[in-house]
Amino acid sequence: AKGRNFFEALNLLKLMECYGPKPDIITYACVTNALGQCGKSKKAISMIRTAEKKGLKLTQAIYNSAMIACLKDFKPEKVPELFEEMKSKGIVPDMINYMSLIYSY
Repeated sequence: AKGRNFFEALNLLKLMECYGPKPDIITYACVTNALGQCGKSKKAISMIRTAEKKGLKLTQAIYNSAMIACLKDFKPEKVPELFEEMKSKGIVPDMINYMSLIYSY
């Protein structure tokens, strides 16, 4: 979100949901990243929930962005929760997931 304009990213997602093309997991990860860069942890986590409800296969990237959002939003206690949730869904953590976990302590 250049200039920290996550509203534009959310608006574009809404347009895609209404008119197409249908958003995929990469789209949701990008919006989650935009939210993460602005420290909007609650909205970033909601992107994970929305993507999951839509039947999309969750990825390390979407969790990375949500974890970073939690760190920027001064909610480090959420990072281990997301990390464990990710692992429970069979997603193998990557280096960024582990680094976020380390920073949360």
